[in-house]
Amino acid sequence: MTFTAVFLTAILMPATEPSAAQAATHLSLGMNSCTASACHGGSVAAAGKQREWNSSYTVWATKDPHADAYAVLFGDRSQRIVARLVFPEKVDPQKNPKEYRSFLEKRCATCHATIGEGRPSSDGFAEDGVSCASCHGVAGEWLGDKHAGRKSGQMKVTQQLAPRAKVCVVCHVGSPAHNGEPAREVNHDLIAAGHPRLNFEFSAYLNSLPAHWDVEKDRNRVRQPEGVKKAQANFAAETWLTGQFVAADAAFELLAARAKADGGTDKEHAWPEFSEISCYSCHHELRSQSYRQKLFHRETPANRRSPIGSLVWGTWYSPMPRQALLLQSAGAANDEDSWHQLELAMSAIHPDSKKVLSLTTALRPKLTPPANPLQTVERLVKNLSALRGDWDEVAQWYLATTAWHQALREEHMESQKNGDPVKSGEREAALRESQSTLEKIRGQLESPLEFDPTGEAFQDAVKLLLQQLAKLEG
Repeated sequence: MTFTAVFLTAILMPATEPSAAQAATHLSLGMNSCTASACHGGSVAAAGKQREWNSSYTVWATKDPHADAYAVLFGDRSQRIVARLVFPEKVDPQKNPKEYRSFLEKRCATCHATIGEGRPSSDGFAEDGVSCASCHGVAGEWLGDKHAGRKSGQMKVTQQLAPRAKVCVVCHVGSPAHNGEPAREVNHDLIAAGHPRLNFEFSAYLNSLPAHWDVEKDRNRVRQPEGVKKAQANFAAETWLTGQFVAADAAFELLAARAKADGGTDKEHAWPEFSEISCYSCHHELRSQSYRQKLFHRETPANRRSPIGSLVWGTWYSPMPRQALLLQSAGAANDEDSWHQLELAMSAIHPDSKKVLSLTTALRPKLTPPANPLQTVERLVKNLSALRGDWDEVAQWYLATTAWHQALREEHMESQKNGDPVKSGEREAALRESQSTLEKIRGQLESPLEFDPTGEAFQDAVKLLLQQLAKLEG
C-alpha cells in the first residue's frame, strides 16, 4: 500500500470499517511519511520559536547519529565484527549480500534499524536507520487523528522523562523478547568481537544529541518538588536520576530473562552471561599492590563487597540507584541486604540462576526514584566514599556530579535576572573554576587501564571539587 493510500485510509475510513483496513494504520510508513516541508521537514533556519517540530526531521537527518545506525553496519569495523562471529567468506557484503543482510537482520537490525514496528526490516525501511517510528511509534493513526494515535498506544509518549528513557533503554541497555518484539542485547560474544560495551547514561546521551524538540518547554515539564523554587534548575538532576532508575530496571529485566533461560532449550544464550560482569574483573594488569587490591579489602557498613578475586556484577547500572535508595531511608536496609545477596550470587563462577531470578524479581519493584532529585544527587555526590573505586562506579559518580553542577548553573542563570551583579559575577567565576576541576577529573577517567582512584592527582581533584561545590551551594 502506498503512502497516499494509507493516508487517505487513515483520514476517511469510518471507525466501523473492517479491522483489516484499520490495521493499515498500524503500519510503519517509513520516514518519508514525515518529511514534507509543512510537517517535519522544514528548514532549520526558518524554524522560529515553538516551531522545532517543523524541522525535527531535518535536524535528525543531518545531525543525529541515529540516522546512520543502519549504514554503519556496512563499514569496515562492522564487517570485522561480523567476520569474527561467523566464517569470513560468508559475510562479505559485496560477494554475499543476501547472507550478510540476513545476519544483520538476525543480530543487529533490531537496534540499528526500525523494525518490529509493523514492518519487517526486509521491506526497505531498514536503510532509514533508527528513524521516527523507532522512538515515536508508527505513524498510521497519527496521520489520520493525532489524538487517536496517542490513545491507541501506537504513538509512544516521549514528552515526560521516564517514558522517554524507557524508549532509549530498549536498545541502549537491552531488553528480552516480549509482546511480539524481538530480543535486543549486546552479549559478551558481540563485545569480544569488537562491539562497544553498552555504557548508557540517559542524561549524558540526551545532552549530546542535537535537539529536534523545544528544549525550553522540555525543561519546564519536570516536576517541581517542595522547596525547589525553579523547575528549570531541577531539570539536570531530574534527568540524571530518572535515567539511572530506568536503566537499572532495564538491566534487571534483562538479567532476570537470562537467569530464567538457564537450563532451557535456547542454546544461543549462555549462563552466566559475562556482559553482566565488570570488564575489569578479568581485564586488568596483573601486578601486586594495585589499587584494586587495596580497595577490595576495604568494606563499609553501607556497602559490603564480594571477596577479592571474585567476579564483580553490576558495576555500571547498579551503584547509583543502590546508594540512592539506601540514603533515602533507614528502612532500605533490608533491600540493601537483597542487593548484597544478589551481588554475592552473581560473583560465583556459575551463579544459581533460580536465586538470581528470585532476588532480581524482588528488587525490581523497589527501583523508584526518590522524590527530590536535586537533594538526592547532592547526597550521592558527597557520598563518594561508599563506592568501591571501580572505574565504572567512579565514572557514574562523575556523571552525577556533572548533573549537580549543571543544576547549580541553571539555578545561577535564573537568579541572574534579578540578583546582585557583583555576587552574580563571583558565582559565575566559581562555576567556571569548578567546571575546570570537573574537566580534570574527566581526564583522569579517560582510560580505565590507567585509572587509579587512590592516586594523589585524582584525590586532590575530587577534594577541590567538593570544596568548590560546597561554596556554590551557599
